[in-house]
Amino acid sequence: LAGFSLGGIAQVKYSTGSFKLNATGTGFDRTESFDSWIPMLGLGVHVGLLADLLELRAQATGGAYDSENYAYEALADLSLTPFPFLDIHAGYKLVQLKVDQNNYMMDVFYTGPYAGLTLGF
Repeated sequence: LAGFSLGGIAQVKYSTGSFKLNATGTGFDRTESFDSWIPMLGLGVHVGLLADLLELRAQATGGAYDSENYAYEALADLSLTPFPFLDIHAGYKLVQLKVDQNNYMMDVFYTGPYAGLTLGF
């Protein structure tokens, strides 16, 4: 009654942002912005635990176009699907993103639990 699937993932991580720096009284006022596109590849796995009702899902993706611009993320969650159009899930996720564009440097790392509700139609 349980299923299993393993599949590849291809995606692009797009980040955009801007920052502004000014010094009152000096006339210094500067604004910079950036756009970053990082191609990512990964793997996803799904294990059905109880027919089509309860499943374990995991995926990991990563990519870079040089040593200063890269991203990776991973997640694992448990999903309950009481109806074909409703998915309730909770798990743990981590995201690392490093961008160095137009003199703008960003290095973020997020981890933690999450919960979600998906309605399909």
